[in-house]
Amino acid sequence: MKRRLLSLLAILILCAGVAYSQIALGGIGSVYSSADLSIEDLPDLFRSEGVFYGFFAEFGFSKLALGASGAYSEYFDADLGGQNMADFDIAGYLQVHPFGYKAFLDPFLEAGFGLAAKDYAEEEDDPDSSNSLLATKYYQVGGGLGLNFGHLGIFLKGLYLIPSGDPVEAKVSGGSPYNLDPYPLSPLKIVLGAKLIL
Repeated sequence: MKRRLLSLLAILILCAGVAYSQIALGGIGSVYSSADLSIEDLPDLFRSEGVFYGFFAEFGFSKLALGASGAYSEYFDADLGGQNMADFDIAGYLQVHPFGYKAFLDPFLEAGFGLAAKDYAEEEDDPDSSNSLLATKYYQVGGGLGLNFGHLGIFLKGLYLIPSGDPVEAKVSGGSPYNLDPYPLSPLKIVLGAKLIL
């Protein structure tokens, strides 16, 4: 009963969001680093091999936005028998935009939660397609600055990532569940993105 009620509430919130908000869709590039990163290091980080690429969607209200993003990075891992691997990062977040969601100069604050994980890039190479190899839940907090030109916008944001401490449980059919090993989460995520406000 509780699950049905929560599903109904989620649908009502989604419908209200569509009716009373701006919808924005866009692409992102994310890099991860230690907390002592300097501005001068950013160009080199975004030119490195460890960039995560992905997409996001947001419901933008007057001075608030609700969003979700997903990004991944695919690479060759010689330590795992020469397999193609993929790291991915999925997050949900709330933003506060003091000047308004569509303001030309758009500083914002952000808080949210997410999941970072590592798995095989190709499903046929994956001995357990139901579970990732490594996974870590986290909270994120930070802010950024955007520039909006009518329906087009660009932004840069920095987020501190804090592991939640709750292990990710593996899905096991017919057996006892177990906890996945943690993903080695970097403390700082820098995101460069562009969006189309519909």
